[in-house]
Amino acid sequence: MITKKAAKRIYSVRLLKRAGIADTDLVTFYSTCVRTVLEYACPAWFYSTTEYLREQIESIQRRIMRIIFPDTSYQEALDLAGIPRLCVRLEDLCDMFFSNIMKENHKLHDLLPPTYQTHYNTRSQASGIQFQLPTYETNRSRNNFIVKSAVKWNNTIRKNIGNYSPTYF
Repeated sequence: MITKKAAKRIYSVRLLKRAGIADTDLVTFYSTCVRTVLEYACPAWFYSTTEYLREQIESIQRRIMRIIFPDTSYQEALDLAGIPRLCVRLEDLCDMFFSNIMKENHKLHDLLPPTYQTHYNTRSQASGIQFQLPTYETNRSRNNFIVKSAVKWNNTIRKNIGNYSPTYF
């Protein structure tokens, strides 16, 4: 569904390219009119999609980069356009959304799993909060946005235990 909507907009990029619009303007058009369709509600679906579907979504961006920069490779086109791969962008959007959810005043903060509560000092407490995650029996439960983001957060905290800097993502 998402790829179908975005594919319809590829024709607009082709028409603009034929009209002689500058590459920077085409990249702006792509970022505002096409990529927004691909990014819509990505925290809801990104972690639960298969690799095949992610690649299908990435192919839309690849096709548009080929239209805008016809004689360059995909990576060179991304560098010229100044945009990351779509999967990287979607993961960054999910990370930013999870960071916002972690704030106490966010409406979805109550959906977060409980944090570890210890009554003694540990190095992990010095580096930041960690979430208690239950054991899930199905992949669908494990691939939930909140669960995947909490796991990623815990892994980031564990990597940073030695240097006590609670940076996220």
